[in-house]
Amino acid sequence: MLFNSLEFFIFFVLVICLYSVVQQRYKTGLLMLTSWYFYGFWDLKFVFLIVFSTGVNYFFGVCIQKGSSKKIKYAWLVISVITNLSLLGFFKYFNFFIDSLSCVLSAMGCEDPLPYVKILLPIGISFYTFQAMSYTIDVYREKIQACKNFFDFGAFVSFFPLLLAGPIERASNLLPQLKGHHLPKSQVLISGFFLFSWGLFKKIVIADNLSPISDLVFGSDPRAPLDTGLALLGAYAYTFQIYCDFSGYTDMARGTAKFFGIELTLNFNSPYLAESIRDFWRRWHISLSSWFRDYLYIPLGGNRGGAFDTHRNVLITMTLCGLWHGASWMYVLWGVYHGILMILERTAIYSRWIEERQSKWVKRLWTFQLIALGWVIFRSPDMDVLNHWGGMLVSMNAHPDYYHLWGYLLFFLCPLYVMRRFRTLFTGSALHDGMGFLGGKQAFSAVMLTLFYWGVMVYGADQARAFIYFQF
Repeated sequence: MLFNSLEFFIFFVLVICLYSVVQQRYKTGLLMLTSWYFYGFWDLKFVFLIVFSTGVNYFFGVCIQKGSSKKIKYAWLVISVITNLSLLGFFKYFNFFIDSLSCVLSAMGCEDPLPYVKILLPIGISFYTFQAMSYTIDVYREKIQACKNFFDFGAFVSFFPLLLAGPIERASNLLPQLKGHHLPKSQVLISGFFLFSWGLFKKIVIADNLSPISDLVFGSDPRAPLDTGLALLGAYAYTFQIYCDFSGYTDMARGTAKFFGIELTLNFNSPYLAESIRDFWRRWHISLSSWFRDYLYIPLGGNRGGAFDTHRNVLITMTLCGLWHGASWMYVLWGVYHGILMILERTAIYSRWIEERQSKWVKRLWTFQLIALGWVIFRSPDMDVLNHWGGMLVSMNAHPDYYHLWGYLLFFLCPLYVMRRFRTLFTGSALHDGMGFLGGKQAFSAVMLTLFYWGVMVYGADQARAFIYFQF
């Protein structure tokens, strides 16, 4: 049930109608059950998984809070973390590690294959598992109280706008909003509709139209010809495709949540204007990067030790961040790549070269190139494709057949530039706050909404594509 489908529109309208009329004490129960239905729409078997995850984490939270000593609380925390990681590890990484171990054994001369189990990856499992883990950890740290109402907790874990691709919410932000429901004002509803529409435009008009270019370079068979321009084109196309695809989902999720009077966490903040890789991770997938910072990097020691300890902690964190994205060594390599860049940024030589001698726009351009190269690693399904892309880049060939694709790319990127310029010109506030309906700009926003849906109808991709981050 994609956000841009008729099924979702019908589902959403029915849920909103029911939510507005049921009594307060039944609202979170309604959200939990309808969210389970939404999740089961993809595959009914997955419902049992999210019900199990909700039940055990609710139980662990209560046990941690009621623990009579710090040791007992810690024991329950360890059990909860192991349970969650085992659940995630089995469904997402079992065959990955079996295949990797088989390769190692084969290299050592052992020809007996290890058992392979056909496992269907449950959609969104990485997101709601991390969300549930943050809850039990925060209960242990006494940052929040364990949730006593099962329906409140169930709605927190499975709230359908964020269920499939985040943002990864903290209980301290989402649970109070679920408990203390208030009907949103009309201005919030209009803002939510505007935000949803802009996200829909980014996904259908920009991301889905850039997808064929990146597929040509990274997914075509036979492989794309050796062409330097085409290599760069594929890298830049995917760089903006994944941004518009993922941030588009987040905008739609946050816009949808506003109809329930709920503000979800900001997940993107102009990431391609970052002036360093560390700055990029403060702006990109903020809910995930802050999760790894608070629940892995800082517990490992953060930057409290010497340079070696800090660099080790950065590399471990970014490597696991890469692995979180999927069961592939290419994702791990992508995480290691970002970890190494973040370590280099902490060195004195790099800092003097970048921070002291370069202008803001030079730093942004340099960082963007590094990010785009990272997305090449991320998009490549294996090392053969990555090596072929490298061969394309250094070939110094130029086929006129592909020149027009540069104009195609720039045409679909224009709305991003226009919206950013209008955001500053008309409101001076961030687009994620519902640009245009703040500060009396209703007429301007109505025009923009008309253009959004005109663009969706005229330039929308012929075939709806699933969101990229659904696979994670």
